[in-house]
Amino acid sequence: MAEIIPVGSNSGITRKDPVDGVEKIIVVLISAGVLIDFLQLIVQKGNDLLALSHHGGDGGHLTPFLLASDEHLTGITGRYGIYIDSMVLQTNKRTSQRFGGSGGDKEYSIQAKRGEQIIGLWCRSDTYIDAIGAITAPAPQYLNGAIKIT
Repeated sequence: MAEIIPVGSNSGITRKDPVDGVEKIIVVLISAGVLIDFLQLIVQKGNDLLALSHHGGDGGHLTPFLLASDEHLTGITGRYGIYIDSMVLQTNKRTSQRFGGSGGDKEYSIQAKRGEQIIGLWCRSDTYIDAIGAITAPAPQYLNGAIKIT
């Protein structure tokens, strides 16, 4: 595993997702308005689906970003100022819509190395997401679109 240090402001409470045994992200829960209000990952750990840490507050409009059985998260980009204003998710298969607003005076890019995937978040947050980082691990390999080769 590797960690990508959070990008954004120094405010908020720091939380790292507990990622021991996590195989891949199944759903990214994003709640946003003009800012990113909260993030939470639903992950596969063995035969179980688990909700990891709730990062941020309770506002915004909730949008789940579901990953296919042969898809994994490879990057997160967007803009930030005092808070994380926007984000776009990249997988090994596609790029999401932009979540959040159009503000922020700086761009950020969090990218897993080639052959790796993002399996957890390392955020600073309170009411909003103040800073975002990631935890990476080797990416799964697939056969026929859905069968994992170990």
